[in-house]
Amino acid sequence: MEFPMTMFVTVCKEDEGFAAHALDFDIVSVAASEEEAVTKMRVAVTHYIEYGLNNNLDAEILYPAPEEFWNKIPKDAPIKMMEPITVKDKRLLVVQTVPVTHGSVRPAAAMA
Repeated sequence: MEFPMTMFVTVCKEDEGFAAHALDFDIVSVAASEEEAVTKMRVAVTHYIEYGLNNNLDAEILYPAPEEFWNKIPKDAPIKMMEPITVKDKRLLVVQTVPVTHGSVRPAAAMA
């Protein structure tokens, strides 16, 4: 895993709240609010990366979500840069798509 890198996050409105999904690590958190779901996801990603680095699992840290989740990002989805995550003096840039619905599908060929 080489730093700096960029992590893509999607947020979906669910029946009982919001789900934040870190697509590059396939880590999901859920909460009553979008802000809380994203905060919980950021903490989970930070701990996940720290564990991998502390245990010499660098090659196994990146574990992308299945393509079907990447394909749900609409072609014209707005994005916003979020506060980077810093782990062991290394920066992980965070880009969030705003918000994704489960019905929106984007062809894989359209992904950059």
